[in-house]
Amino acid sequence: GSFDCWLINGTRLTATSVPANSAFFSNDGLDVFASSGDSTQGTTKPIGVVDYNLAQAKVVQTFSAPTYYQIAGTSAGGTQLILWNEGTVYLWDIATDKSVGSFSATAAGYSGSMRTSADGTVFGIDNGSSLYFYNTQTKAQINTGTINPSYSSSFNITPGDATYIGQYQSGGSNTVGLFKLTDGSPTHLFDAPSSIGNSSGVAISPDGKLAAAAYSNE
Repeated sequence: GSFDCWLINGTRLTATSVPANSAFFSNDGLDVFASSGDSTQGTTKPIGVVDYNLAQAKVVQTFSAPTYYQIAGTSAGGTQLILWNEGTVYLWDIATDKSVGSFSATAAGYSGSMRTSADGTVFGIDNGSSLYFYNTQTKAQINTGTINPSYSSSFNITPGDATYIGQYQSGGSNTVGLFKLTDGSPTHLFDAPSSIGNSSGVAISPDGKLAAAAYSNE
């Protein structure tokens, strides 16, 4: 895989596509933290966990974390990376380039679609069978029961760290709403007309004031 970045006016910030299996913007939007291995002529050349500076259009730091770790987000005010590998979440200090903590999330399995809250306090993963949420500071699992996975593994954690936006389909009906991190019960359902079809993806703005869903007939 790879990532590319543009300004909303169309100006491209990456000179070429940058190899990445996972990537996440820094809090100030000036850098992209990424993890990848670049496959060239059948030979895997891992570039590892890196900091790609958009102004300089190049990798400015390669972290000592194992190259196969995936980037899930940042925490502690953007000073730590949240990394994932096969059932374990690692907190990696950016300034010192050292692991400062980890916790087991093996209940969620070994792979899935990952999200973090805007402040990095909550880590969520949809493994295709169920949703799991963890507090990155206390290292405790938040959900107390089984939460059904969001359709297409599309979900986002809302500011306030109490709910997530998700989408569910059952019997031809489509539901988009806010659901509790603890048990998946709904706190608010959005009333999009059935004529626009089923949603394929959902998102929430960083301040939690705007919710969005992509629909097949729009």
